[in-house]
Amino acid sequence: MRGWLTWLHRWLGLALSAVVGVLALTGSLLVFYPEIDLWLHPQWQAAATGGDHAGRHRPAPDALPVPGVVQQQWQALRAHHPDRVGSWRIEMPLQPGWPAQARYMKPAETQGREFAPLMVMLAPDRGEVLAERFWGQYLVTWLYDLHYTLLLDRAGRTVLAILGLATVPLMGVGLCLWWRARRPGRALQVRWRGRAQQWVYDLHGVLGALVLPVWLLLVGTGVMLAEPDWFKPLLQRVSSVQPAPSFHAPDFEVGQATMTADTVIARAQAQFPGAELRWVETPGRGMPVWRVRLWQPDEPGRRFPRSLVWVHAQTGEVLAVRDPARHSGAESVLAWLHPLHSGEALGLVGRVAVLLAGVAWLLSVGTGLMRWWHKRRGRLHRSRVDLSP
Repeated sequence: MRGWLTWLHRWLGLALSAVVGVLALTGSLLVFYPEIDLWLHPQWQAAATGGDHAGRHRPAPDALPVPGVVQQQWQALRAHHPDRVGSWRIEMPLQPGWPAQARYMKPAETQGREFAPLMVMLAPDRGEVLAERFWGQYLVTWLYDLHYTLLLDRAGRTVLAILGLATVPLMGVGLCLWWRARRPGRALQVRWRGRAQQWVYDLHGVLGALVLPVWLLLVGTGVMLAEPDWFKPLLQRVSSVQPAPSFHAPDFEVGQATMTADTVIARAQAQFPGAELRWVETPGRGMPVWRVRLWQPDEPGRRFPRSLVWVHAQTGEVLAVRDPARHSGAESVLAWLHPLHSGEALGLVGRVAVLLAGVAWLLSVGTGLMRWWHKRRGRLHRSRVDLSP
């Protein structure tokens, strides 16, 4: 039995090592990808904190956005891109001194790709465009696509989901082998002073045993994020999943919107007093509504919260509200997936834990390959000895 399990673990590991290594490395980097992007472009932070505008129209750190700024940003986006008549999604800065960011979800330049919006960096306190890029054409989003789709677009998500499920028996068999071979009283000890074969073997097993719960969490949430439709029927057997409301109007044009962003935001925040504004989706051709996304302190994810309000672009009527406090069990599971996978649900501690889990997974891949090489080299040496006269 042990020989068969060893064979299975070895060949599953070899088959999956490249993909697991890529996911571990990219996942560790993506935990802090907004910070990395800003670190690579310090000029945006300088512009966001005022630059040549220092001392004028500077919002207090707890007052972003200042009154009128979202309307100014939308006007700047329309002025820079008059031919882009669809909706814009404007994300508020996560931290004081960070720029705001807007997404035009379906630009003609990346037509045919599942997700490749135009990304526009904006000054957080005024209608000034700082930079424009297409998703996937700069480092952090290229890493994101590599992690999420293996650069294979929609098909890559399915491939990754299947490979992710295949890592579960890999980890389960590895745990069984480690448990059966553990040394009494020294199961988590690494013999650093021994031969390379000893500490490589020990480190491979100890890493797997210690980080297995986090790995299983990351694999489970990752597979469900990649292919949520595989799991929704099962979740819906337990409780309902409410579809997002649809408000398409083919004859609506952007110029028909009469409600300002300030008015819309105020009406949305009246639905969730004290909630933090996170995203504003503007009206666009065929879309006669504003969608406002807010964060309440009891939500697991601050960047992509689930407190949503739809407001009519002409009448100002609140058309629909989604309150996470009223989520069904299935909707709560779906709402927790991204915050758990990124570590955001546990704040900085959770993000660091996910980063370290990725590093540990990368080390596990490396030590596994070293272990296989040591054993292969030993077998080759023994075969030469047997063949010698």
